[in-house]
Amino acid sequence: MKKTLLLSTFVFGILACTSTSEKTASQEKIKMENTDSQTPTAEADARWTNIGYDLEKGRPEGLKVGMKAPDFALQSPDGKTIKLSEELKKQPVVLMFYRGVWCPVCIRYLAEFQEAAPQITAKGAKVIAITPETNDNIAETIEKTKIDFTVLHDQNTNVMNDYKVLFSVTEAYQEKIRTKLESDIAFNNGKTEAQLPVPATYVIGQDGVIKFVQFDLNYKNRASVDDILKQL
Repeated sequence: MKKTLLLSTFVFGILACTSTSEKTASQEKIKMENTDSQTPTAEADARWTNIGYDLEKGRPEGLKVGMKAPDFALQSPDGKTIKLSEELKKQPVVLMFYRGVWCPVCIRYLAEFQEAAPQITAKGAKVIAITPETNDNIAETIEKTKIDFTVLHDQNTNVMNDYKVLFSVTEAYQEKIRTKLESDIAFNNGKTEAQLPVPATYVIGQDGVIKFVQFDLNYKNRASVDDILKQL
């Protein structure tokens, strides 16, 4: 009986240690995933450079929860002026940035987001997407994704700059897009220099304060509608 008890205790101890070890490893992995995009290490920088960030020209940092959202006024493709402060008088705003029609991840995300967008508008919020691509390419994006929310061309990149999402694109990544996707980033944006936004999302309250931020240098990671809805 005593031997059986000792054996059970020993086995339980091994299982407990293994479980704790696995839990710790899992927590560490989550921690790394959550902080890696904001940690300027040589290894992380090499990864971000590989997917297009020219960090020598500046590192985008995004805005934080609790900050005042910078006001802006941009013309919509149909010629209307959309001013953030005016929209906030009527409702909260979900502000997102996307890269362009040439980006398969953007197209897939926008199409999926459109399916759930009515849940956001039902909560009384307005969705605004901002992009560096030209109005002609915005029209193509809308055709492909069927989105019916407001999309604005940040022609002078002022808004992307103010929201700290803008970055310059490496020549190596530009060439990769030209070769694999048969698209030129600068041309798509109507510019001579290739620049893109981190595809971040901000939920802005009617007081103009940022309530929620999704900001990740990994362009494949985007805000979920569920996360947005929790802030509305």
